[in-house]
Amino acid sequence: MLGRGASVGAIDLTFADFQRLVSQGGRFVVNFSADWCPASRTFMPIFQRSSQRHPDVVFGKVDTSVEKELSAVMEITSIPTLMAVYGGEMVYRQAGVHQAHEVDQVLAALRRAR
Repeated sequence: MLGRGASVGAIDLTFADFQRLVSQGGRFVVNFSADWCPASRTFMPIFQRSSQRHPDVVFGKVDTSVEKELSAVMEITSIPTLMAVYGGEMVYRQAGVHQAHEVDQVLAALRRAR
């Protein structure tokens, strides 16, 4: 089961998982990345630590090498890409390595989203 507080730490998302989270209408963040990408490897530990500091938010990760259809639908052209979703709507999207304080800022904005 996916949803608020479903897990501590980032969870791997399939296309179906992503659709389920969107349809639930809650708040979640997703890191689109790939193991072969140096920037993705740099960002992943930051993303994982953020997920542990914010267990009230669902953190998902999408391996763009595996989930090609989802990556295409979401028009992922650069990795890593961090995305925040609330109520089925994307409220943040930015490619590149984010520092921990930047992830915290995204989460603060996500919590304020109405």
